[in-house]
Amino acid sequence: MYVASIEFRCADSIDGDLLYEHVELLLGALRQNGQILGREHPIIITPDGVVATVTIQAADSLHESYHNSYVRRDIDRFREIEVNGPYFSVAGNHMAGNVCECRTPNSYVLYTDYVTLASPLRCGDCFGPIPLYRIPPTYEDEYYNSICWQSDYQSCDWLQMNCRTLERAATRQISDPASSLSRQGRAACQQIEALSGTPPYYHLYRSTGRRRGAKLKQVCPGCRQPWLLDRPRHRFDFRCEACRLVSTLGSQ
Repeated sequence: MYVASIEFRCADSIDGDLLYEHVELLLGALRQNGQILGREHPIIITPDGVVATVTIQAADSLHESYHNSYVRRDIDRFREIEVNGPYFSVAGNHMAGNVCECRTPNSYVLYTDYVTLASPLRCGDCFGPIPLYRIPPTYEDEYYNSICWQSDYQSCDWLQMNCRTLERAATRQISDPASSLSRQGRAACQQIEALSGTPPYYHLYRSTGRRRGAKLKQVCPGCRQPWLLDRPRHRFDFRCEACRLVSTLGSQ
C-alpha cells in the first residue's frame, strides 16, 4: 500500500466550508470506487489551498482511467467553484504487502479483519489484495455493498476483540453463515461472481476455546458436509466448494 496526496489549489477568497464540502464528497466517491482505503483522511490547509492525505492500494490507484461516473462528477464540481485540481502524487510505501499480480485468478476470497486496511477482495491463488476497481462495479457504478460489508465486519470484529460490549452478538455475526452480516457478504460474493465470472469464497471467523480434535471433526456449518482441507491453503484450514465458505482452526 501507499500514502498519497490529493492537492487542491485556489484563491484565498474562496469559501472554506464550501471547499471542504467538495473535498469530502470527492474522497467519499473515491472510497466507494475502491481507489482510496479507509475512512480517515487528514485534510490540511496550505498557502495555496488544501491537501488531503490518503492511503491507496497500488501506486496507480488514483489514475483517471479508474475513475467512475461519481468521481468524474465530483472532480468537475471543483471547476464550478474555480478550484484547480485535484493533483495526485504518491508519497511512498505505507506498509509491506503487494497487490495481486495474477493475470486471471481462479477464485477470490472476501476477507477482512479489525486491523486490515487493504481491499476486502483477495486473490484465491496468491491471497494478495485486489483493488476493487479491477472488477466490474457491483453496486450501480461503484462497490458500496462490498465496502459497506467490510466496514460492518470490522466493527463486529473490534467488539469481539475488546470482549467488553456485545461480544457474543458480534462474534455470532462474523462466525455464523446465516447472520445478517454473512448474508450481506455472501450476497456481495454472488454479485461479484455474476459480473466477473470468478467465484469468490466467503471467510467465516472461527471462535476460540474449542479443542483442536473437535475442530478437526467439524463439518461445514452451511451444508453439514466435511470441509477440512488436506493441507492449509494460505491461512485457511477449511473450505466448502458447495457453500463457497472458507475458515480457519482459530486460536487455542
